[in-house]
Amino acid sequence: MDNLKFYVLYFAYILTIILFSACKKTEEKGWYQYDVTQCHDKWNEEVISGSTIQTAALQFLNQEKIEIDFIKLIKPPRKFTACEACNCPSGQKLQIKLRHKSEDETAIVALGFYGL
Repeated sequence: MDNLKFYVLYFAYILTIILFSACKKTEEKGWYQYDVTQCHDKWNEEVISGSTIQTAALQFLNQEKIEIDFIKLIKPPRKFTACEACNCPSGQKLQIKLRHKSEDETAIVALGFYGL
């Protein structure tokens, strides 16, 4: 009887670990980040016309047929200036979550985003 109890508890423990690890993996997929530059991003024309970086990036990605569930611009914790050239990083990070992970992953990576 004690052996049966041990096996039932052991099975429940293993099942719990598998379920929690599987849930965590699916939550993390589809998140990407982009290091915003001073003025060398693909969506800069929209930013110059008065849009925010976040809005301009979203409009650009929609034009590219990449569907986004979430977009957020993260500003650096303190003043950040690597250099003033267009291709230098601004310190800002653009985070997105893809709506259709497998369909848009290749396209988003080709635009300079990287997985989180």
